[in-house]
Amino acid sequence: MIHTNLALADQKQGKCERALEHYQKALEIYEWIDPTSLDVADHCLYIGRLKQVDGVDVIQARPFLQRASLIYQRTNPNCENLAIAYYNLGATCAQKQGQEARQYFEKALEVLKRRKVSGSMRLANTHYALGLCYLNDSLERARRHFEAAGFIYHQVAPQSLLLSCTYKHLGDIAKHQFQPVIACIAYLNSSEIHQKIDPSSS
Repeated sequence: MIHTNLALADQKQGKCERALEHYQKALEIYEWIDPTSLDVADHCLYIGRLKQVDGVDVIQARPFLQRASLIYQRTNPNCENLAIAYYNLGATCAQKQGQEARQYFEKALEVLKRRKVSGSMRLANTHYALGLCYLNDSLERARRHFEAAGFIYHQVAPQSLLLSCTYKHLGDIAKHQFQPVIACIAYLNSSEIHQKIDPSSS
């Protein structure tokens, strides 16, 4: 589809508004052919994610992501794009609707587990997002998700800010659970990684 290719080219060049226009035109064509097709779901996902990345009001992204997730559920419930749609839906409501965000992140995790995905940044990021969601409700669940995220980050992104933040959260949890030694180790790991990323911070 020419509009999809043009959208991808514009997106690579940072021309997000033009990319959105081309994705919308491609979506209109696919809707005319079959409104329940995977092509429609894919383009709804492209539009929803691009609206988030481009800084457009995230509320505008949600209908596209929700439509994509509904089609994926019916046609291909184990596809990775369904996990991506759920994750992005969680991100759209993470700040104001914590419980709803958590439900979407849990659904994303379920899909990734069904696909037996391991050692991927997507899986790590989903665990990390769930860790954040559980911080105010269940420190133990938050700890388990941060540990799962940290294990993967350590393998695939050992010098990333995400791993540093994961250790920081694990330190905070250990501190609240009156485990000073574990907290100290976590804080030291966080600081060590952060200094490698930004030597000027030491």
